[in-house]
Amino acid sequence: MKFKYFFSKNTPQITILLIIGAFVVVLLQNQLFKINIKLFSLSSGDRYVNKLALWRYYASNDLWDQALNLESAIDPIDIVNQKNSNYPPIIKQEINKLIFKNDKSVDDFIEIAKFYSKLNRPDETKYYLLEAKKNDPIRDDIQSLLNSLNSN
Repeated sequence: MKFKYFFSKNTPQITILLIIGAFVVVLLQNQLFKINIKLFSLSSGDRYVNKLALWRYYASNDLWDQALNLESAIDPIDIVNQKNSNYPPIIKQEINKLIFKNDKSVDDFIEIAKFYSKLNRPDETKYYLLEAKKNDPIRDDIQSLLNSLNSN
């Protein structure tokens, strides 16, 4: 009988607590929320590591404006590799270097295709993979790259 009395009297409060609990569970599953919570650490080392994690989250999700805003708080050595291989303006520069190169090798064509793939440009990716295949029809890795492109 005591449970029945408790629940009938406190139903609105229990409902609110359940809603808040569900909301917190949903938030804790969000990686960006978890990273932002960790930014409030008292340790400057932990804050730095979490800023770096936040930068990587932004970079891997193509949120480059936010990532660039964080760069002043991060040592360039920690982000140079990821930025050079994923930041669209740098990728475009690398594509231009390879496209205007005389006597392109098969590996150059594959590299151009990989860069276009990172820019989410499947037509150009396929074109350069086909160029690579035309120049070296025996290589299996080119065919596997074409197959993976066609399956997407």
